[in-house]
Amino acid sequence: MASVLCYNELEGIVTRKNVNDSVQSLLERARNGEQRAIDLLCAKYWVPLFRYAYRFTANRQEAEDLVQEAFCRVLAHLENFRGDNESQFFSYLRITLRHLTIDRFRSQKDLTFVLLEEENLAHNPQWEESLLQEQVLSYLKACVRELPLEWQDVLYLRFTCKWSVRKIALFLGCDRRAVKRMEQDILLSLRHKLEEKGLLRYEENEE
Repeated sequence: MASVLCYNELEGIVTRKNVNDSVQSLLERARNGEQRAIDLLCAKYWVPLFRYAYRFTANRQEAEDLVQEAFCRVLAHLENFRGDNESQFFSYLRITLRHLTIDRFRSQKDLTFVLLEEENLAHNPQWEESLLQEQVLSYLKACVRELPLEWQDVLYLRFTCKWSVRKIALFLGCDRRAVKRMEQDILLSLRHKLEEKGLLRYEENEE
Protein backbone atom coordinates (compact mmCIF):
# COMPACT_ATOMS: atom_id res chain seq x y z
CA MET A 1 0.00 0.00 0.00
CA ALA A 2 1.27 3.49 -0.89
CA SER A 3 2.27 5.73 1.99
CA VAL A 4 1.27 9.35 2.63
CA LEU A 5 4.08 11.70 3.60
CA CYS A 6 3.64 14.43 6.22
CA TYR A 7 3.61 18.03 4.99
CA ASN A 8 7.26 18.71 5.91
CA GLU A 9 8.30 15.78 3.72
CA LEU A 10 6.11 16.99 0.85
CA GLU A 11 7.62 20.48 0.70
CA GLY A 12 9.65 20.96 -2.44
CA ILE A 13 8.14 18.01 -4.28
CA VAL A 14 6.12 20.27 -6.58
CA THR A 15 8.62 21.89 -8.94
CA ARG A 16 8.43 23.82 -12.20
CA LYS A 17 9.11 20.58 -14.03
CA ASN A 18 6.07 18.74 -12.70
CA VAL A 19 3.69 21.55 -11.69
CA ASN A 20 1.84 21.16 -15.00
CA ASP A 21 1.21 17.43 -14.59
CA SER A 22 -2.53 16.99 -15.05
CA VAL A 23 -4.60 15.60 -12.21
CA GLN A 24 -5.95 12.97 -14.60
CA SER A 25 -2.41 11.79 -15.35
CA LEU A 26 -1.47 11.77 -11.66
CA LEU A 27 -4.61 9.82 -10.75
CA GLU A 28 -3.95 7.19 -13.39
CA ARG A 29 -0.38 6.76 -12.18
CA ALA A 30 -1.48 6.74 -8.52
CA ARG A 31 -4.01 3.99 -9.25
CA ASN A 32 -1.11 1.96 -10.59
CA GLY A 33 0.73 2.46 -7.31
CA GLU A 34 3.31 5.03 -8.42
CA GLN A 35 4.56 6.67 -5.23
CA ARG A 36 5.79 9.80 -7.03
CA ALA A 37 2.29 10.50 -8.38
CA ILE A 38 0.79 9.98 -4.92
CA ASP A 39 3.31 12.41 -3.41
CA LEU A 40 2.49 15.02 -6.06
CA LEU A 41 -1.26 14.70 -5.44
CA CYS A 42 -0.75 15.10 -1.70
CA ALA A 43 1.59 18.07 -2.14
CA LYS A 44 -0.86 19.74 -4.53
CA TYR A 45 -3.82 19.66 -2.13
CA TRP A 46 -2.25 19.56 1.33
CA VAL A 47 -2.24 23.31 2.04
CA PRO A 48 -5.88 24.09 1.08
CA LEU A 49 -7.07 21.01 2.96
CA PHE A 50 -5.01 21.92 6.02
CA ARG A 51 -6.43 25.45 6.01
CA TYR A 52 -9.92 24.00 5.80
CA ALA A 53 -9.32 21.62 8.73
CA TYR A 54 -7.51 24.19 10.86
CA ARG A 55 -10.28 26.72 10.37
CA PHE A 56 -12.70 24.42 12.13
CA THR A 57 -10.47 22.63 14.64
CA ALA A 58 -8.21 25.56 15.66
CA ASN A 59 -5.55 22.97 16.44
CA ARG A 60 -2.54 22.55 14.13
CA GLN A 61 -1.67 18.98 15.10
CA GLU A 62 -5.27 17.81 14.92
CA ALA A 63 -5.72 19.48 11.53
CA GLU A 64 -2.56 17.80 10.18
CA ASP A 65 -3.69 14.42 11.51
CA LEU A 66 -7.11 14.80 9.89
CA VAL A 67 -5.65 15.80 6.53
CA GLN A 68 -3.24 12.88 6.52
CA GLU A 69 -6.03 10.49 7.48
CA ALA A 70 -8.21 11.92 4.67
CA PHE A 71 -5.46 11.30 2.12
CA CYS A 72 -4.92 7.76 3.41
CA ARG A 73 -8.65 7.05 3.23
CA VAL A 74 -9.01 8.41 -0.32
CA LEU A 75 -5.86 6.78 -1.70
CA ALA A 76 -6.77 3.41 -0.19
CA HIS A 77 -10.04 3.48 -2.17
CA LEU A 78 -8.91 5.42 -5.21
CA GLU A 79 -10.60 2.92 -7.50
CA ASN A 80 -13.96 4.21 -6.17
CA PHE A 81 -13.28 7.74 -7.43
CA ARG A 82 -14.81 8.18 -10.89
CA GLY A 83 -13.85 11.80 -11.62
CA ASP A 84 -10.81 12.85 -13.57
CA ASN A 85 -10.35 16.58 -13.05
CA GLU A 86 -8.95 18.84 -10.36
CA SER A 87 -12.19 20.25 -8.93
CA GLN A 88 -13.81 16.81 -8.67
CA PHE A 89 -10.84 15.29 -6.87
CA PHE A 90 -10.51 18.23 -4.49
CA SER A 91 -14.23 18.02 -3.67
CA TYR A 92 -13.83 14.29 -3.03
CA LEU A 93 -10.92 14.96 -0.67
CA ARG A 94 -12.72 17.75 1.16
CA ILE A 95 -15.90 15.73 1.66
CA THR A 96 -13.80 12.89 3.10
CA LEU A 97 -12.02 15.38 5.38
CA ARG A 98 -15.34 16.86 6.46
CA HIS A 99 -16.71 13.46 7.48
CA LEU A 100 -13.54 12.66 9.43
CA THR A 101 -13.70 16.01 11.21
CA ILE A 102 -17.31 15.49 12.25
CA ASP A 103 -16.52 11.94 13.42
CA ARG A 104 -13.76 13.41 15.61
CA PHE A 105 -16.24 15.89 17.12
CA ARG A 106 -18.77 13.14 17.75
CA SER A 107 -16.34 11.22 19.89
CA GLN A 108 -15.78 14.16 22.23
CA LYS A 109 -19.19 14.61 23.89
CA ASP A 110 -22.52 12.81 24.17
CA LEU A 111 -24.90 14.67 21.85
CA THR A 112 -28.09 13.28 23.37
CA PHE A 113 -27.14 14.45 26.87
CA VAL A 114 -26.41 17.93 25.50
CA LEU A 115 -29.75 18.06 23.72
CA LEU A 116 -31.65 17.12 26.85
CA GLU A 117 -29.74 18.93 29.57
CA GLU A 118 -28.26 22.00 27.88
CA GLU A 119 -30.54 22.70 24.93
CA ASN A 120 -33.78 21.85 26.78
CA LEU A 121 -35.01 19.59 24.04
CA ALA A 122 -37.38 17.96 26.52
CA HIS A 123 -38.56 21.29 27.98
CA ASN A 124 -36.74 20.98 31.32
CA PRO A 125 -38.13 17.58 32.32
CA GLN A 126 -38.22 16.73 36.01
CA TRP A 127 -36.76 13.27 36.26
CA GLU A 128 -38.43 11.26 39.00
CA GLU A 129 -36.45 8.11 38.33
CA SER A 130 -33.02 7.60 36.84
CA LEU A 131 -34.54 4.76 34.81
CA LEU A 132 -36.79 7.23 32.97
CA GLN A 133 -33.80 9.39 32.06
CA GLU A 134 -31.97 6.35 30.72
CA GLN A 135 -35.04 5.46 28.63
CA VAL A 136 -35.20 8.96 27.16
CA LEU A 137 -31.48 9.04 26.37
CA SER A 138 -31.55 5.58 24.79
CA TYR A 139 -34.59 6.37 22.66
CA LEU A 140 -33.21 9.76 21.64
CA LYS A 141 -29.93 8.16 20.50
CA ALA A 142 -31.93 5.77 18.33
CA CYS A 143 -33.91 8.67 16.86
CA VAL A 144 -30.74 10.62 16.04
CA ARG A 145 -29.23 7.59 14.28
CA GLU A 146 -32.32 7.43 12.04
CA LEU A 147 -31.94 11.04 10.89
CA PRO A 148 -30.39 11.84 7.48
CA LEU A 149 -26.61 12.13 7.76
CA GLU A 150 -26.65 15.86 6.95
CA TRP A 151 -29.12 16.45 9.79
CA GLN A 152 -26.89 14.49 12.16
CA ASP A 153 -23.94 16.65 11.11
CA VAL A 154 -25.87 19.84 11.85
CA LEU A 155 -26.86 18.51 15.28
CA TYR A 156 -23.31 17.65 16.31
CA LEU A 157 -21.83 20.89 15.04
CA ARG A 158 -24.57 23.12 16.45
CA PHE A 159 -25.09 21.57 19.87
CA THR A 160 -21.96 19.61 20.72
CA CYS A 161 -19.39 21.93 19.13
CA LYS A 162 -21.46 25.10 19.75
CA TRP A 163 -20.80 26.39 16.25
CA SER A 164 -22.71 29.34 14.87
CA VAL A 165 -25.14 28.88 11.99
CA ARG A 166 -22.75 30.84 9.77
CA LYS A 167 -19.79 28.58 10.61
CA ILE A 168 -21.82 25.43 9.94
CA ALA A 169 -22.96 26.84 6.60
CA LEU A 170 -19.33 27.49 5.62
CA PHE A 171 -18.27 24.02 6.73
CA LEU A 172 -21.09 22.22 4.89
CA GLY A 173 -21.03 24.55 1.88
CA CYS A 174 -24.67 25.58 2.09
CA ASP A 175 -26.85 28.62 2.82
CA ARG A 176 -27.27 29.90 6.39
CA ARG A 177 -31.04 29.90 6.03
CA ALA A 178 -30.93 26.25 5.03
CA VAL A 179 -28.95 25.41 8.19
CA LYS A 180 -31.40 27.34 10.37
CA ARG A 181 -34.36 25.56 8.78
CA MET A 182 -32.67 22.19 9.27
CA GLU A 183 -32.02 22.96 12.94
CA GLN A 184 -35.66 23.88 13.53
CA ASP A 185 -36.98 20.87 11.63
CA ILE A 186 -34.63 18.50 13.47
CA LEU A 187 -35.58 19.68 16.96
CA LEU A 188 -39.29 19.66 16.10
CA SER A 189 -38.99 16.12 14.72
CA LEU A 190 -37.16 14.84 17.81
CA ARG A 191 -39.62 16.48 20.20
CA HIS A 192 -42.54 14.91 18.35
CA LYS A 193 -40.91 11.48 18.55
CA LEU A 194 -40.36 11.85 22.31
CA GLU A 195 -43.93 13.05 22.81
CA GLU A 196 -45.36 10.16 20.79
CA LYS A 197 -43.36 7.74 22.95
CA GLY A 198 -44.65 9.40 26.13
CA LEU A 199 -41.15 10.17 27.34
CA LEU A 200 -41.52 13.89 28.03
CA ARG A 201 -42.19 15.14 31.54
CA TYR A 202 -43.16 18.79 31.87
CA GLU A 203 -42.92 21.00 34.92
CA GLU A 204 -46.26 21.69 36.54
CA ASN A 205 -47.06 25.35 37.08
CA GLU A 206 -47.19 26.28 40.72
CA GLU A 207 -50.31 28.20 41.80
